[in-house]
Amino acid sequence: TQETDSASIDPPSPKSALDYILIDTPGQIEAFTWSASGTIVTSALATTFPTVLAFVVDTPRCAASVHTFMSNMLYACSMLYRAKLPMVIVLNKTE
Repeated sequence: TQETDSASIDPPSPKSALDYILIDTPGQIEAFTWSASGTIVTSALATTFPTVLAFVVDTPRCAASVHTFMSNMLYACSMLYRAKLPMVIVLNKTE
């Protein structure tokens, strides 16, 4: 195996700059949203880049139970309250 020296890697050129970066956080909302490290990560991103939260809802589970749907909406509200960032609620695709 050959190791790459990180100092020799060139930074990306402006032509290859990304328009969007999607960061998937740990699946447990409580572990990320309400922890100190989650707050540090979201604050660091929000002060450096335009940041929007995307809350993905499992549509088949929500369609089966109004209680599950309401629980997901309450989780989304808690994230919105805690992060104080714009948020989009995404309903995943069903087959």
